[in-house]
Amino acid sequence: MPSARFDTIAAPATPLGASAVALLRISGPDTRALVVALVGRALAPRRAVHADYHACGGGLVDDVVFVFYAGPASYTGEDALEISCHGNPLIARRI
Repeated sequence: MPSARFDTIAAPATPLGASAVALLRISGPDTRALVVALVGRALAPRRAVHADYHACGGGLVDDVVFVFYAGPASYTGEDALEISCHGNPLIARRI
């Protein structure tokens, strides 16, 4: 069984429920590839980027703020991406 140390994980960083803003966090070795897939380009570390988040089928889900953290200068020591979206639980689940 592979070690969790090498997994890329995505999880909410704010409590479940309605709020003004929800924060989702991705961390692990595939984060840089996910940044390019989600944003369309690499991001400079620690710079907030406002963009639209689209579903796999192309439909608009929400306008969000992406912040990329390059490891080892991140909370986890790995590459990480934070996605801030509107706090509607449906939106957060879709992202």
